[in-house]
Amino acid sequence: MNFLQGAALELVGDRITLGRVKVLAAERLNATKQEDEEDTFSPQIQVFIHPGGIQEGPDETIVSNAQAIVVTTVVKGPHDMDEASCVEAMYAHEREGDVDGATATRAAEHIGTERLGGLLEECAERGRAGPVRVLLLARANPGRLEGPHLYPAFVAAARYNRVEIARALLDARAEVERGPVRWERWGAPLVAASHAGHVEMVNLLLDERADVGRVSLNWGTPLGAASHAGHVEMVNLLLGRRADVDHSGRFTPLVMASRAGHVDIVHVLLGARAGVDRREGAGTALYHASFLGRMEIVTVLLGAGARVNEARLTPLAGASGAGHVDIVRALLDGRADVNSRAHFRGTALTAALEGEHAEIVDVLMAAGAEI
Repeated sequence: MNFLQGAALELVGDRITLGRVKVLAAERLNATKQEDEEDTFSPQIQVFIHPGGIQEGPDETIVSNAQAIVVTTVVKGPHDMDEASCVEAMYAHEREGDVDGATATRAAEHIGTERLGGLLEECAERGRAGPVRVLLLARANPGRLEGPHLYPAFVAAARYNRVEIARALLDARAEVERGPVRWERWGAPLVAASHAGHVEMVNLLLDERADVGRVSLNWGTPLGAASHAGHVEMVNLLLGRRADVDHSGRFTPLVMASRAGHVDIVHVLLGARAGVDRREGAGTALYHASFLGRMEIVTVLLGAGARVNEARLTPLAGASGAGHVDIVRALLDGRADVNSRAHFRGTALTAALEGEHAEIVDVLMAAGAEI
């Protein structure tokens, strides 16, 4: 399958013929071929000339130095088309912030307007600020879901902390709340940046009035995403920007931090008056910490007054079924009802028997578990 490789040739001398440019490009391709002998190359050379960089000579077109940008179409096995390299080449000799309409027009004509949005997302993810400017000038839609990950360019910029690109997208009126439709793992840009721990990006988005309570499919709110990822500084930042400490859409931030084992963030959230027994979805923070074997967090939550006898999913049944004997003992010491029935696991003894955890069965029987 064809893909595009782009490079700006470093020309020698003030003026050079167009034919000589193509010779230099061919030499470069031959050198590339020698470096990777397993690949077969079938080059078709195209030369893009910066406006004002050509003059008519007596025998052939003359190209001024540093005005020729060569893009080669290469056959190299089953690869996808890398048009990003093409745009990179077109931008190579543009001055910072001085992309002209002709460059953008060449990009649109060479790539096709239907691919501009997807390419914008790719360039935003890779941090290619110059090509992003070219594509925006060529009227690429920053909100279109065309890239390989099916999320807009702004989500890519936020996730990978491309602050310069994010500012360019804002100048192009990209929506700070726009998130993926078909695949919402990262959700809106603020959720993606919060999960990645990018403080500068998050401050930029919040200054642009991004919704601090926006919910995504996997990570809930930005605070839930930061809590899950273990970013203490980000958690404090979002709390300082009035994030709801108990809201996350799927799991509360306290549940997210407890599940992931981030005891420092559990302390921060409890200090911000997170509801220790609050839940959105299945189970409280104590249940999830008990089921996943987070002994230190179980101790902290019990110390904060967490209920040991949850009505639906009991922490004792969760710990017993998962085989965490130390947590079983801690919950019993915290007056967990040994015969309380969970939503689907039955009693703690039933869960321990199903999991074949003999030591826990003995502990529960000694505590008065009924068969």
